[in-house]
Formats: sequence, structure tokens, C-alpha cells
Amino acid sequence: MKNRPAHLRLAGIHVEELHRHLFPGDGKEAVAFALCGRHHATEHDVLLVQEVLPVPYADCPVRKADQITWRTEAIEPLLRSRSEMSSVREKSS
Repeated sequence: MKNRPAHLRLAGIHVEELHRHLFPGDGKEAVAFALCGRHHATEHDVLLVQEVLPVPYADCPVRKADQITWRTEAIEPLLRSRSEMSSVREKSS
């Protein structure tokens, strides 16, 4: 499979949500995941953010200005829930 360039597109609401979470004013790193849909255009792929999943600050044992670690368990239930919702939608189509 050939690597194709990808363009990331975010709606204003997602930009604002990411900015609020990633830059809370404390000068420390933060983590968020963006769930995307994909469109295969002629020359490139387009990843369109559908939902932002911020990792709670409390789930980051290390949060410094230049370092961060987070518990993967924090995001697992969110991803599982979204996966189940997607399966239900596909079955009803």
C-alpha cells in the first residue's frame, strides 16, 4: 500500500475544545485524542475530526512543562464506547 499525504481538518468547535484542554494556563503538557473519519480524495486523504477525547489531568501521573505521561486505561472506556456506538449504527443501516 502506497503512503498518501493526509490533510487534517478540524471544525472551530474542536479547535476551541483542544485549545482549552491543551493550554489550560498552567504551563504544563496535556493530552487529548481526536477521533477522525477518513475521506479518500484523488490526491490525498482527508482526516476530519469527529470528536475530541481529552485525557483528564488527574489521569496524567506526570504533567510538567516538558514531559507528560498518561494512563492508557483513561481512554480505553471512551474508545470502547465509541466503537460500540459505531457497531450499532452500522447494524441499523
